[in-house]
This record gives sequence, structure tokens and C-alpha cells, in this order.
Amino acid sequence: MIRFYFVFSLLLLAATSATAQFSLDGGLTLPIGEFGDDDESNAGPGFRLALNYDYAFGESVGLATKLFYGVNTFDEEEVDLDAGTWGVGGIGAGLYYQPEDALKLYGLLLLGTASTPEVTAGNTVLLTEATAAALGFELGVKYYFSNVYLTAAFTSYEPEFSFDFFGTIVNSKYSIGFLTIGAGYQFGGR
Repeated sequence: MIRFYFVFSLLLLAATSATAQFSLDGGLTLPIGEFGDDDESNAGPGFRLALNYDYAFGESVGLATKLFYGVNTFDEEEVDLDAGTWGVGGIGAGLYYQPEDALKLYGLLLLGTASTPEVTAGNTVLLTEATAAALGFELGVKYYFSNVYLTAAFTSYEPEFSFDFFGTIVNSKYSIGFLTIGAGYQFGGR
């Protein structure tokens, strides 16, 4: 999967033109729904970085793509366990609409990946780390101040994980949903 992300990134970098725009953004991620539920995944706040490539088809519509990776904490205050972090990442493509120069709305179809933390109690491993992928979506908005912008996005996908739970393999779907609030920089002219 990492090889795929690397090749995708190189293709994006090679495809620059006057109608192409690269941007880099990052921000705070807040888990919502099952992903942030104390009785389910126990994910806490985190952060995400994203590389974006937009290609204009006309005055206000174009192709939007994104490559992202982020980390969310495991909320250990709710339970007496030790755990690593949730890893979230993905690649997406969709459309954007820019009704005015400072505002851009977008929607993406995603191939999202997630890795669960290993959860332990003392020296006992309760859940092993697991990684899975699933299709999902992202809806977002960007507000520009020249090349700098503020961004907010909702991301959702539902991978099915296989865990080793005390020697038994357990399959479980988790709804990965989070809100990202951050800032970014668009390279080149606006």
C-alpha cells in the first residue's frame, strides 16, 4: 500500500500545469460516532496531514484528489489499559466546486486504511494490532486567504478488522468517522 501512495504522489508532482494546484494541509482530528465512542473504539483526538491536487475543468469546477495520513490517540482515561494509537490514512478522488474565489467545496470517494492500537493490561495482550481498508467518502470546505486557507472536513469509512483476542480470531467492523479542522498552504498562484 505504501508503494501505491508513493507512486500516486510522484504522478501528482509530475502533472503540474496552469490549471493544476497542489496544497498541503494539516489539522486536528476529532473522532465522532462509533470511532470516538468509549464503549467501542475509544479513539481520542489526533492530527492529520494531507497532500492535495486539484485540476480545474472550467471556471469553478474541477477534479480534487487527496493523499492523507493521521494518528488518533487511544483514550486511556476511560479504561485502565495501555494502548498505542489509531492510524488512519487514505487516498481519494472526486470533484470540487468553487462558487467564489475564496471558497472551495469538495467531495471525495476514498480508499481509507486504518490500523488499531495494540491493547494491553499489564503484560497481557488483550487485542493485537490490526490493519484494514475500506471504501468511504470525505466532504469538505476550504476558505482561502491568498495561498493560505482554513479547512474543515468530515471523513467516514468502515473497515473490517481481524483481531487476535486471547487466541481467538475475531472479525469486527468499525465505523471510522472524524472531523478535521485545520489550515493549509496552496503552492503556486491563486
